[in-house]
Amino acid sequence: MISLKAAFGNDLINGGADNDAIDGERGIDTVFGGDGDDLMLGGEGNDNLDGGNDNDDIYGEDGGDAILGGLGDDTLRGGKGNDTLDGGEGSDHYLVEIEEGQDSITDSGSTGEDTLRFGKGVTSQKLINEHQLTINGSLSFLFSGIERIDFNNGSVWRLGEDMFGDTGDDTFVVDNSDDVIHETESGGLDTVQALVNYVLPEHVENLILNGAEGINGQGNSLNNAITGNNAVNVLAGYDGADALWGNAGNDTLDGGADADYLDGGEGNDVYQNTTGNDTIYDIEGHNIIELTALAVNALSANNADLVLSLTDNSVLTLHDAFFGMSALLQLSDGQQLDLETLFGTSLFTPLDLTLSDEGGRLYGGAGDDRLSGSIRADTLSGQLGNDVLIGDAGSDVLSGGIGNDTLNGGADADRYLFETGWGHDVVSDYDPDSSPIDVIEFGAGVLPDNILVSRDNFNLVLRLENSSDTLTVANYFYPTNTIENIRFADGTTWDFETLKTLISGTDGDDRLYGYDTADIIDGLNGNDGIYGLAGNDTLIGGNGDDVIDGGDGRDVIFGGNGNDVLAGGTGGDRLKGGDGNDRLYGGQGDTLDGGAGDDTFESGEGNELYLFEPGFGNDVIYYADGGDTLQFGVGINANDLQARRTVDGLVIGLLNCTDQITLQTGSFSTDFPVIRFADGSVLDANAIIALTNTGSSDDDVLVGSDGDDELYGLNGNDLLYGGFGNDTLSGGNGDDVLYGGWGMMAAAAMS
Repeated sequence: MISLKAAFGNDLINGGADNDAIDGERGIDTVFGGDGDDLMLGGEGNDNLDGGNDNDDIYGEDGGDAILGGLGDDTLRGGKGNDTLDGGEGSDHYLVEIEEGQDSITDSGSTGEDTLRFGKGVTSQKLINEHQLTINGSLSFLFSGIERIDFNNGSVWRLGEDMFGDTGDDTFVVDNSDDVIHETESGGLDTVQALVNYVLPEHVENLILNGAEGINGQGNSLNNAITGNNAVNVLAGYDGADALWGNAGNDTLDGGADADYLDGGEGNDVYQNTTGNDTIYDIEGHNIIELTALAVNALSANNADLVLSLTDNSVLTLHDAFFGMSALLQLSDGQQLDLETLFGTSLFTPLDLTLSDEGGRLYGGAGDDRLSGSIRADTLSGQLGNDVLIGDAGSDVLSGGIGNDTLNGGADADRYLFETGWGHDVVSDYDPDSSPIDVIEFGAGVLPDNILVSRDNFNLVLRLENSSDTLTVANYFYPTNTIENIRFADGTTWDFETLKTLISGTDGDDRLYGYDTADIIDGLNGNDGIYGLAGNDTLIGGNGDDVIDGGDGRDVIFGGNGNDVLAGGTGGDRLKGGDGNDRLYGGQGDTLDGGAGDDTFESGEGNELYLFEPGFGNDVIYYADGGDTLQFGVGINANDLQARRTVDGLVIGLLNCTDQITLQTGSFSTDFPVIRFADGSVLDANAIIALTNTGSSDDDVLVGSDGDDELYGLNGNDLLYGGFGNDTLSGGNGDDVLYGGWGMMAAAAMS
């Protein structure tokens, strides 16, 4: 070996064909190794070192050196300063120590396996986090020209097989079992999409198995989410609160330690090592649940869930098991328990449980249970079935669960819970002491806009929109049965005054009640019963055959479409029947408007006002007298009327149409309502009688007034009654009967 050592200064050295040892010393040197295995030292200064052919060992030492290995398997070290290194062809080694500057490495060769080797203090974690090294051609540490990185602690990265995460949420695609992922502890929420069997490395959270082949996935100590494909998978979560989804295929799921979420999806799945408060969501297929490590202490129901209490004080929850989970439990003592057999026996046996005076909690099963609390603050949960829950005294919490339940909290401030899917519950809270605040609480997902509020007699009905669920508060409108507040998960609270404004009709058959104030109630569709009670109310029947009673106060009542029954009650009310054959009852000075259809009116104790217009049909008024008024609409005057007597009263028709109104006053009555027209003119009883003095070709009944009358029966078999006064009665053709009454009568009968 030839040794060459330069003097101080900027030197040019060429080693030639032998194995040389060249030391550039100080200065900016240019050194060519030439042929042979050369040892080259740059010394101080920014040197240019070219190893040439063969296997060279080149060390730049101090300064910003440019080092080229050339041909052969070379070893390059930049030393202190910001160096540029290129090994060239061959399997080259690059040596980098900490605190030697920011080196730039480009391996331009196309042959061999090139290795970057770090000294002490440089770990894979430090490299990713601090980015101490820049390698030309790299993107996210996928290096061009460098195939391998060796660390002082023995770990190895093989570039091309290794992937490196950053601080964001990274997604890695793994299609080869030799692929290696490097991620930092603070590197975001990362996901691996694997086409091969894969175990999650540290600091990576999620794993998704892709492809059509059956492959397996395994988690780490983090809270992993692992998703299988549609083939047969084995999924293992190990430590952490993991979520495992099998999808299609007959999968095996092992959550490992901690509370895991397990869902095998379609297929007949196997669940292993189900401990540590796991929950299984799987009602598809016939599954096997292995409990080989722990024994089962007790079984209970939580809504539709089956809860297995285990010997380590943890629980295994089979979510919605009562909705059809098919599974075989393999127990630690070797026994096997089929859920389908279990569900047909003990869990459906009704329970009758009562708490001691110490109070506490009671849970029902899947049957129709009766749970009774104590005088203390109790928690009663009915679970499945049509349960009866009685809180007694104390501030109790009652939840019926799924089924049609009856809840009675008793005395003190109670809470009633209700959620979507719980059926038709009835709350009864009798407490003469109004100071405790009783509350109904709706679960998450039930918003105020989801509730339809109605009243049925003295009951409050809360109906969940887009479902059949209802919560009825029995006797809510009695002062001793009041629930003070209704609360929602979004913080909204309804009190009594709020509910009054929300009560409205539905498209069904409603029973709606007002209050002592002025109410506006609209029954909408359906055959409704609407009761205004006290106050000046506005009551609207809407479509359907409605029954509406205004109660006390001056009410306005609209029947709407349908055959309605309207009663004003006390006070001067206005009743409008609308379309249909309605029945309107007067009260104490009401205005009655039947509208279209053949309507019936009954006069009350007061002086009623009846409205009639063309198009109103054939209406009948019962019990009207001289204190009442019949008013015709605009455009009608006395000349438009035609009147005739019947055995029951008086029929008044309108010319040129078929509409008429009948006053059912009896054959010989002369006590008729006053007839008023829109122009202000009126007809009293005598004027009305005068309209009927001349008969027709039909069988007529003619009744005189208290004065001197002339009655002409004309054709037909007529009945003429003169009444008071000196009357003239002429029967005309037909078999007539003439009564003179009191006074002088001149009779003429014509055969």
